[in-house]
Amino acid sequence: MYELARKALKLAEKAGAEEAEIYYAANHSTGVNFRKDALENAKDRFSEGIGIRL
Repeated sequence: MYELARKALKLAEKAGAEEAEIYYAANHSTGVNFRKDALENAKDRFSEGIGIRL
């Protein structure tokens, strides 16, 4: 992800931006449901993203 952020910053500079902010966010969550002391389901989720603010 670091390399992608560097590329985004270079593109912003190439486009003429005097200032640019690159930000990264990630989220990981796990959910588990039980019914009558038995596992009903489990979910594991991961998401991530990158953005540019000029």
